Amino acid sequence: MSAASSPSGIILTRFPLESGWGGEEKLHLHLFDSLKISGTKTVVWTSDKNIARRFGDAKHKIHFSRWYRDITAKWSLLMFPIVFLPFYLTGMVRLRQWKQQGFTTIVMLTLIEKIVLTKAAHRLGLRVIWAHHAPLGDWFFRNPLFTHWQTLSKLVTIVTPSHAMKNALQKADPQGALEVVPNPVMIEPSTAEIAATFRQRNNLAADAIVVGTAGRIAREKNPFQFVYLAEQFPQISFVMAGEGEMKKHIEQIISSKKLRNILLVGQLTADELAAFYSACDIVCVLSDYETFCLVAAEALASGTPVIAPNVGGLPEVVTHGENGFLFSVGDYAAAADFLRKLIENKELRNTMSAAAMATQKRFSKEEYEAKMRVILFG
Repeated sequence: MSAASSPSGIILTRFPLESGWGGEEKLHLHLFDSLKISGTKTVVWTSDKNIARRFGDAKHKIHFSRWYRDITAKWSLLMFPIVFLPFYLTGMVRLRQWKQQGFTTIVMLTLIEKIVLTKAAHRLGLRVIWAHHAPLGDWFFRNPLFTHWQTLSKLVTIVTPSHAMKNALQKADPQGALEVVPNPVMIEPSTAEIAATFRQRNNLAADAIVVGTAGRIAREKNPFQFVYLAEQFPQISFVMAGEGEMKKHIEQIISSKKLRNILLVGQLTADELAAFYSACDIVCVLSDYETFCLVAAEALASGTPVIAPNVGGLPEVVTHGENGFLFSVGDYAAAADFLRKLIENKELRNTMSAAAMATQKRFSKEEYEAKMRVILFG
């Protein structure tokens, strides 16, 4: 079969500073799974072992290059002149081969390939998509390569998950198209029986009020504040789902404070995560910033009210006073007050739970996939 008549294909690139697995990675795995089922060829080029393993397990073709790292830290920027030429030459060879094999689109997730490979991909006739899901820190604007990002942006379509993120990106004055495609809720709400089984398996009483949080256990997610809330409500069960670099530190704090009401359940599968959300009466998001916050959307779709900071894309997911509460960033006393209100008022929890269920329709998989197909393939 010739390249012209073969099925279209999509390339995903990601070269992070540190290996990790979170909402952005899960989102693109879901997208690639959906495309693969419909006959689109897929390939992932990455230096992240987690991404290579998980996409590989899902039968996507993997090219692993351990040496390339995102240029969003000063030490990685110093290494950039050394890796630029080999990365560019390797990229030209691979992109040309993939183009000849029928691949039509490349989705770039990290800054290094956006700077190095965008022009080459464009010249080869590939449609170039830049996905922007991470917050834009001060370093993004002070990065010496920022002007190159601006110049190259005219060749691409930038996709972001919220209007808040779009507004933040507009401050960088991109020259190309800027599209908002909200993240989809990919889990199915669990039944009451499955939620009850989750509680039983984790020694959570059937009549207990359970407060949960989920996601990567990292400093920017403020897991310490979840421990603080658990201290304020010693009679309430608190459950933290996820893994991350701060997990051992959190475990040490829990042990030193002799907290008996907080449980860490580790990384959960999709089905386990759905059971977790349904088993919770309330979910807390305590991050400094979220461009969208899939955890909040998934919890709401499971019928669980959410308490979260009024920042980034969260107000586009959580409607204050309707399906949850929003507090000012850093005001954890206010978060505790909202939590107390929900703990003490079962009728309010039930009302918000009913309103939360509509989130499943607002962030549907089908709508997300349809929008992304138009952007990816025109």
